[in-house]
Amino acid sequence: MEELFIRLNIKPKDINLYKTAFSHSSYANEHKAKNDYERLEFLGDAVLDLVVADYLYNNHKDSE
Repeated sequence: MEELFIRLNIKPKDINLYKTAFSHSSYANEHKAKNDYERLEFLGDAVLDLVVADYLYNNHKDSE
């Protein structure tokens, strides 16, 4: 993962957040990991829903 950060010029504040984001629930279950990405996925979906709803509401006022 460090090589990817270097190539993309990313300086993470919390490496554990990235590890969680890339941990599938089946991997976490098999390796007794505390976290998987599903919680972050839920948050990301909620943020995306908010952004799309705001855009549609403000840019398509004539559509009802």
